[in-house]
Amino acid sequence: MEQHTASTVSDLGLIKGAAFREFLVYYARAVSLTRARDVVAETGRSVLSPERPDFGVLQNAWYPAELVNEILDRLTDGFSESELEKLAQETANHVMRVTLRGIYKTMFTLIATPERYARHVAKLWRVHYDNGEPAVVNPVPGEHHITFMAWRSHHPFSCRLNMSAALPIYGAMGCKDVRWRRAHCKSRGGAHCTCIVTWRAH
Repeated sequence: MEQHTASTVSDLGLIKGAAFREFLVYYARAVSLTRARDVVAETGRSVLSPERPDFGVLQNAWYPAELVNEILDRLTDGFSESELEKLAQETANHVMRVTLRGIYKTMFTLIATPERYARHVAKLWRVHYDNGEPAVVNPVPGEHHITFMAWRSHHPFSCRLNMSAALPIYGAMGCKDVRWRRAHCKSRGGAHCTCIVTWRAH
C-alpha cells in the first residue's frame, strides 16, 4: 500500500492513519458527517478525500501531526469540557474495538496482560506515533501510572483519547472495574502527560 505522506516534513512528528481514520469515521457517525467532511475538505484535501466514508485515510500511512491536530482543533471547537470527555471516551472505545480486533490484533494478543502491557507499551505506542516515550510504573497491585514523555505530536484531545483508551484496553485484558484519571497534562502546564489507571483483577 502506498505510504503517501510518510516523507512529509513535520516538526511535530507523524501520526499513523489507523486511529485517525477511525476517529473521523466515528465523529461523522456520532456527531456530524457534514462538519467532518467540511473540515477535512478545508484542511486536508491534498492528501485526504472528504467524500469517501473513510475520508481517504490509509491505515498504514503516516500523516503530519500538524494536519491531524488542526483537524482535531476544528472538529472539537465549541465543545464543553463534559462534551469533550464524553466524545473522547466514546471515540476511544470505538477506535480500540476496531484496531485491537483488526490491524493490531496479533500484537495485542502478545501483550494482553497488565504486566506484559507495562513492559511493552512502547511497542503499541510506536504503531501510532513516531515520537514520544510512554512509560508505566506499577506502584501497587492493580494500579498503573502511565506517562507520555517527549511527545511532540501532543494535542489536548488526542491526549484525552490516549488516556480514555485505558478503559477498552484494560477491559480487553480481562481487568474489571477499570478507572482512569488524569494526573498531569502538557496542555495544563505539565512537563509530561500522566494518567493513573486502576482495576480489579477478578
